[in-house]
Amino acid sequence: MVFRTIMGVGVAVGLLAATAAHAQDAAAQSNAQKPNAQGWTPAQQAQYYTEDQGSRMIPLRWLQALKQRDRKTPFLADSLQRYGYLPNMASAVAGLPVGFNATNGNRNDSVIGMTCAACHTRDLRINGQTLRIDGGPAITDFFAFMVDLDDAVTYALGPGWVEFAQAVPEPRNKAQLRKQVLEWAIPFHTLMSKALTGTPWGLARLDAVSMIYNRLTGLDLGPKQANYLIPENIQPAIAPVRYPFLWNAGRQNKTQWPGFTDQTSVLAPLGRNIGEVFGVFGQFNPVKSEWHPILGVNYWNNNSVQMTGLKILEDLITTLKPPPFPGAIDQTKVNRGLQLYNAECLGCHALPTGTARASWNTPIQNVGTDGTEWLVLPRTANPGVLTGASLPKELDPTSAPLANPSPSIAILQTSVMGSILQHLLPALQPTDVSLKNVDADALNTMQFFKNRGIDAQTATAAAATANAADKPQSSGTFCDVGYSPPCYESRVLYGIWSAAPYLHNGSVPTLWDLLTPAAQRPATFEIGADYDAVNVGLAKTQTGLKTVMKTTGCEDLKSGNSRCGHEFGTTLSDADKWALVEFLKGL
Repeated sequence: MVFRTIMGVGVAVGLLAATAAHAQDAAAQSNAQKPNAQGWTPAQQAQYYTEDQGSRMIPLRWLQALKQRDRKTPFLADSLQRYGYLPNMASAVAGLPVGFNATNGNRNDSVIGMTCAACHTRDLRINGQTLRIDGGPAITDFFAFMVDLDDAVTYALGPGWVEFAQAVPEPRNKAQLRKQVLEWAIPFHTLMSKALTGTPWGLARLDAVSMIYNRLTGLDLGPKQANYLIPENIQPAIAPVRYPFLWNAGRQNKTQWPGFTDQTSVLAPLGRNIGEVFGVFGQFNPVKSEWHPILGVNYWNNNSVQMTGLKILEDLITTLKPPPFPGAIDQTKVNRGLQLYNAECLGCHALPTGTARASWNTPIQNVGTDGTEWLVLPRTANPGVLTGASLPKELDPTSAPLANPSPSIAILQTSVMGSILQHLLPALQPTDVSLKNVDADALNTMQFFKNRGIDAQTATAAAATANAADKPQSSGTFCDVGYSPPCYESRVLYGIWSAAPYLHNGSVPTLWDLLTPAAQRPATFEIGADYDAVNVGLAKTQTGLKTVMKTTGCEDLKSGNSRCGHEFGTTLSDADKWALVEFLKGL
């Protein structure tokens, strides 16, 4: 009887413990599914940090074997925090930061790439706490990262070869390994040595347009026997801009700082993202092909773009909310600030509430800011293997064959749209041998698509693609009517409190400084993660990783660093300026 009683008590205690454990597990699981302040669950956040978009930067085992400049410390030892990248404790591969993924996990054949999150995630230290801002402008030093990676591989091929080769398990034939490393290193070094020649960009800035142009036209379109290189196409990256924030990006009708990406086409976001993949080490080596009488080129030869991953990432971004300000907001000031915003800001920075894609008007205007990016936009290049390529006339009557030279933006557009068309429409795949007998010049493309069983919606979307993102045009046509370059987009300002430094080139540290005349704005300031909750922007003193930004005034609008322009609200009283800043905190 005693034994039964003891057993009964034991079972009851066990059941209670199991019930409590189950309740704890259920609570933990429930918490794991709760969205954060920006609307993402932990699972969505984790996917954003690692989803493969097609970037193929460097083999994993090579990166793990490389050394820092002291030639002792592993390159990945600090998860690249010395460049501002953020640790990702959930990474499948130890040491990879947020925004880096490995194609095959921790396997020997895995390749490291970058995702959207590498350039669009930041941590801010504000009011005694560290706050993660998903989709925010990264506070990273891509320039230093690229220079150091080039240096590390150069050292590995020289004095560090024996140690490097021993650390890389495959291939076991080290002569073969050396050949592979050289094939990677030569184009990478060519790109970095020709593009990164000027003043380092520092934290929070990147010349994305130059690097996309250079990466595509300089490394991807040359003859195979030359390792696809066209070195003369690579030009100095002289126009760094602040990384944009991503929340609500899909709702704007135009994106990119100069507004050259029109998002009204249903496929425009895909085009925007493919161009970005080409810029961050996506593999792309198109070839002329008789199997493509409509396109004339096989755009999916050695093309690493991950269409599914890009769609997943774009869908995630559409659900991302602006981050709420992490402190008290004075409602009396906000009420006054709203009146001032309507008078001073609303004409360019509307506050729409609709959720439809590309429904928010984005003014593209010249407000007297730095014009260096407009020196980059009209650059030309040799199209290499794409010489003579064009989009089908049925889809774009204005499309003309690429000549040598051609506008770099036209080469980019042809590469992007050709990839999209060939991917979406089975009729354009090289396995469809019946295409050999099609007369492309006399072809009614839309009817052809329909006759081959392609649904009308897909065919219509494909036709609309020709007028979508990155369409080649003269550099002056991106501006709104009545404006001439340099013109830049006027973003909707939800979440703007978290996006310092300000202006397109990151030349103004706080919102308060932006409300002062250009001549009175700081000529020099530190960039880092410490945040000023009063002036709203970068703290004057940065306690962690930092770089120093040296700006120019209105006397030099082509330095890449001019703090000039956007002198709106600068004549308000201090009291009204503080009210306007308070209102902007709450957006």
